[in-house]
Amino acid sequence: MPKGAPYIIVAHRPFSGLNPYAETGSIFLCVEDCAAGGPDFPTRMLTSPSYIVRGHSSDERIVRDRSSVIGTPYIPARCARLFTDPQIGFV
Repeated sequence: MPKGAPYIIVAHRPFSGLNPYAETGSIFLCVEDCAAGGPDFPTRMLTSPSYIVRGHSSDERIVRDRSSVIGTPYIPARCARLFTDPQIGFV
């Protein structure tokens, strides 16, 4: 999203069922056409030094030993690694 561009924030829950871990998160959308991604995505949108990356099973439960706090620069690699895990259905 270009700096200073207007945007819309949408709440999204990607899970079909309701359980204590079926969280709702924010999605930021450009109001006007804009290019997604880019060489510094997602780090330009993530301003904290670290974030929780949670691995969820296909039955929409958090897989505890696959969820951890990750330094922001390492999020893409961590997500890619989680998606190779047969226990993980969502990140």
